Amino acid sequence: MLPKTLEKHSLIMRNNHLIYRVTGVERSIDLRPHFDIEVVPSFTPFRTSVVVSNFHDLCVGDLAFLAMAIGMNNSAGAHCVHCLKGASQFNCNLTTQDIRTKASLTTCLNDYHIRRLTDKSVRNHYGVNKVSLLDIDPQRTIVPILHCPMGLVDKVLVNFKQWTAHDIEQLPEERNEVRQNFRSSVANLLAAKATEAEAKGA
Repeated sequence: MLPKTLEKHSLIMRNNHLIYRVTGVERSIDLRPHFDIEVVPSFTPFRTSVVVSNFHDLCVGDLAFLAMAIGMNNSAGAHCVHCLKGASQFNCNLTTQDIRTKASLTTCLNDYHIRRLTDKSVRNHYGVNKVSLLDIDPQRTIVPILHCPMGLVDKVLVNFKQWTAHDIEQLPEERNEVRQNFRSSVANLLAAKATEAEAKGA
């Protein structure tokens, strides 16, 4: 693993060491600990070649850890770690302004603190409410693939249970009327919460 400022033309073998320069400063790697000296008595015939010219660090971990690493409250906050979209907006077209960056994380954190001065009930701003645990670019994180099918299956089970309880299960007329009233109340509650959230965002 060598930095971008490596001067490739400076790579040479000398006295069992790989010699190279980085930004004009000479460095060396002792090759003997990495080879069987009885099999490879001399490194003079060795040649070097740069195979990977650019490597980006990627952070992998549990979704809750990745959220904490970039300063989000937790993975249950219904916000994406890569963009500013909420759960209800997933699978939509993104613009450049929607992509999370280090700068956008700082902006969200500052906005969160400003809003907290007047409204203590505010829990986060676009999911952000803490200083980043690690100094990483959100675009350098890889969401664990296990969470994708887990999230889909969880939603399937919830909808399946609702479908069986609300549409399939046969009830007497009186209880069925109670069930219909319950469904209407839930729908009204969700609509009211959405309106309230939209008003607060404005």
